[in-house]
Amino acid sequence: MKKLLALLLCLTLVFTMFTACGNNDEGEETPAEETGPKEIKMAVSLATQASQWWTVYANMIKSAIAAVNEAGEYKIEYNLVHNDSAADQVTSVETQIIDQPDIMLMAPVDTSTSVAAVDACHAAGIPVVTTARTSDSTNVTAARVYDEVQFAVNQLEAINKDFPDGANIVYLFGPNEASYAQMQYQEGFLKNVEKYPNIKLLETFANKQDTQDIGLQLADDAILKYGDEIDAFAATNDGLAIGAVQAVKAAGYDGQIKVYGSSALPQGMVAIRDGEIMVFTNMKSQAVMAQYMIDLCIDVLEGNDYEEFGYVPPVVITKENVETVRDATFGGTIAEPALFDFDAYKQD
Repeated sequence: MKKLLALLLCLTLVFTMFTACGNNDEGEETPAEETGPKEIKMAVSLATQASQWWTVYANMIKSAIAAVNEAGEYKIEYNLVHNDSAADQVTSVETQIIDQPDIMLMAPVDTSTSVAAVDACHAAGIPVVTTARTSDSTNVTAARVYDEVQFAVNQLEAINKDFPDGANIVYLFGPNEASYAQMQYQEGFLKNVEKYPNIKLLETFANKQDTQDIGLQLADDAILKYGDEIDAFAATNDGLAIGAVQAVKAAGYDGQIKVYGSSALPQGMVAIRDGEIMVFTNMKSQAVMAQYMIDLCIDVLEGNDYEEFGYVPPVVITKENVETVRDATFGGTIAEPALFDFDAYKQD
């Protein structure tokens, strides 16, 4: 009897232990596995650091990456290299490949020489996204360039708005051997000016350079030839446009001839705010391009839908928004862009 009682007690104890264990399993949730930001290893290959434009663009890429990292979903580590020549770029890209980045963001120094660099990445299984310039390689995953045609279209639309009764214009074209200027003038201006019957092109004055001195020279020649027939100058960049402003002032046509620039140089921004002659420019924002490119790289890596080739639009600047438009190229960051600092360019 005692043996039977002891056996029953043992069985009861075992049953209680199993039940307790079962209740414990059901009552406690398995803690969720904590996951941090998704890591991305990026290689960046840009043109020469001797160019201020590419230096600013490099800073904007860094700022765009910092904004993504701050958001917390991704952590992008990058290796950014500037290249003084097309040959340098091929060599440096081959070195960057050794680190096995997840993606290569490249601004080709040269469209044809860059083929070797792009194809080397492709052979290593690294997708290549090109920015600001194109490559002749068929192995580019995706590309974005500035919409040079839209620069000229924006000018035409502004002129048409400012001169509802029509305008005679002179176009200042330079540097006339540079591809971006050719796109603006030939594909943008000449192919679209016919859509604006009230706008008449008197003549195009071209030069291999695009400096302020050349703009002054070309505009002087135009004023000497056409005088008060001219209602407006349009130019492929602000260097030429600021030269035209000087010529208009010197000839005494303030308030009669307007100037439409492109590129948003600091002197152009000041001229738009403080004068009555230069009334328009387009900004080729490195900050906007940088944002586009980092987002595109993430889309490529995540397998999201994206266009293989696309354009980044210019930012229109007029007297109405010159003091309110914000852009990280003026200062600040991608996340918190600054206004243009007019005091920094004040002339005593």
